[in-house]
Amino acid sequence: MGWFGKIAGGTIGFIIGGPLGAAGGAYLGHKFLDNGQKLTSHEEIQANYFVALFSMLGKIAKSDGVVSQSEINAIDELIKTRLKLNREQREFAIKIFNESKNSSYSFNDFAENFYRINSNEPNMLIFMLNTLFEVAKADGILHENEESLLINAKNIFRISDYDYDNIKQQHFPEIKSNRYYSVLNSKASDSNDTIKSNYRKLVQDFHPDKIANKGLPEELQEYSKRKFQEIQDAYDYIKQERNF
Repeated sequence: MGWFGKIAGGTIGFIIGGPLGAAGGAYLGHKFLDNGQKLTSHEEIQANYFVALFSMLGKIAKSDGVVSQSEINAIDELIKTRLKLNREQREFAIKIFNESKNSSYSFNDFAENFYRINSNEPNMLIFMLNTLFEVAKADGILHENEESLLINAKNIFRISDYDYDNIKQQHFPEIKSNRYYSVLNSKASDSNDTIKSNYRKLVQDFHPDKIANKGLPEELQEYSKRKFQEIQDAYDYIKQERNF
């Protein structure tokens, strides 16, 4: 996270509590930086993803009235295992999370800002929605208020109902096999040819080399590797189930 060292520590609270929801990326990209340093375009993408992620997670966690221990554990797992943040970065992430819970800016403010910055990167938007679902499912229940915010994100991100339902099915599957079909953007009623076609498209979209070449955040590159393996596992399961 090369961008992290460039942000002026004394202004972090202002970034979180003030201009983020209203002005967004311009403030992270061109202001409040130490020693006149500037973020590169890739660093700006990474910084905005990081701040938007933990801001929206704070709103999601608070949406059912209380931040549960399971949700705190899910955030901690995200920070330590998936993002592998150092101590200073963890403190920054937790500060964003805590500040956002009581921020005057709404979940939609954060989501709309994120969309403005990433409207040309549909994979980035899908990654974000997936991560929000991961925290929402931490206590094993998709609460009504949580799903309302997730649907808001889906609409703001211009994600189709079909793709949203597939993501939801992956995190809250009714039966085991449904999850594998959802991973492949498919249904059990689809033909073998349709499933194969969907699989080939997903392999192309989520290949780690393709993600890396876009200069997306490091955590997204790691996510793409796991997603790519998940796609392979789902395809192998369905191939065996259908014997094709």
